[in-house]
Amino acid sequence: MKKTKSLCPKCFIKINAQIVEKNNKVYMIKECPKHGKFTGVVENDAEFYKRTMDIERKKSMVHSLFITINHNCNLNCNYCALPEKNRENFSFEHLKKVISESNCKEVRLTGGEPTLRDDVLDIICFIKKTKKLVTLVTNGLKLVDFDYVKRLKDAGLDRVCFSFNSFNDDVFKKLNNRKLLKIKLNALGNLKKLDIPTVVSIMIVKGINDRELKKIFDYCVENNSFIKELRIRSSAPFGKYIKSDTFFVSDMIIAFSKILDIEKKEFLKFIGKETSSCTFSIDMISYRQGNFIHPWMLFKKINYRNPINRVIVAFNLLKKFRFKQLFSLVYNELHGKNNLSLRLEFRSWPNKYNIDLKELSKCSTYYLSKSDGEIPCCYAGILNNENIIEL
Repeated sequence: MKKTKSLCPKCFIKINAQIVEKNNKVYMIKECPKHGKFTGVVENDAEFYKRTMDIERKKSMVHSLFITINHNCNLNCNYCALPEKNRENFSFEHLKKVISESNCKEVRLTGGEPTLRDDVLDIICFIKKTKKLVTLVTNGLKLVDFDYVKRLKDAGLDRVCFSFNSFNDDVFKKLNNRKLLKIKLNALGNLKKLDIPTVVSIMIVKGINDRELKKIFDYCVENNSFIKELRIRSSAPFGKYIKSDTFFVSDMIIAFSKILDIEKKEFLKFIGKETSSCTFSIDMISYRQGNFIHPWMLFKKINYRNPINRVIVAFNLLKKFRFKQLFSLVYNELHGKNNLSLRLEFRSWPNKYNIDLKELSKCSTYYLSKSDGEIPCCYAGILNNENIIEL
């Protein structure tokens, strides 16, 4: 299907690789002169992969920067990209220098657990002074304290990316080594009270919580007043992880086509420049009349602040819903009623067997490393896991 560059999974030198199709799946085949041949699955669906190849993608000039501001954590999950807790954290002065010099649009504060850092409020305040968006990536345990959440908001926090893997405490015990449902729901309740835009992020591990998607999606719909995005990620072999089959992006599309009763081909129509074999995002909109939710409409990510784009969305809604339904949607919006809009993001992290370095050059999400500056996220995860770099 194509030639590219990848890594030897043993010595991590850059080597030539081929992407091939077999039995409707996509594989990477590569050979290291020292360690021999390796094969990795790239995608379970060749049709989806081919569609992503047909899109001309350029390196994003505006990107998000993940920064591990704290390595400590108040959980001991069975999946963890950064299980080493004793590493030295970035100093506040170093963070200020990096953030000021970065051309990123958004800074995502992560860990460990970032809320355990004493000066996290000062860090958020500084980021806002640089006119960048700031997102807190958290397990949510400290967000059960309403006053603490209010201080985060007052500091300028733009949104929270909240880890939520199940509605079943037995599943939390398997994944996070602790029953967490009540704590998580209380923390989400505080975010709702303070109207803080929230991304619900679920880590899918096949055979453990892959059947939870419908329940979590329904919760996001019912709490659409503050939950703006549902992010589905596949577990990856970084740090601590539970061995399972990878949940590829095409698998996520199939799962949601069933949840929404929308054909898979309707999703594939919206493959665009931000889509790759490892990432796909789409916006959805519908409207509520009483207890009835009218059918969802899908459309690609769009800048709603642009008046032209608003006209385009309105026209598409008119084609989908016809005038009466569009009028109801606009009426609801003007009267503060609950229209339903939600962004879905599907991400399947590459690993050392299938990472495509040519595709990686177009990535828009970066991690801050201690020695090499900003590095594409999945590449950083692989190198950190092998102690080649430190995050």
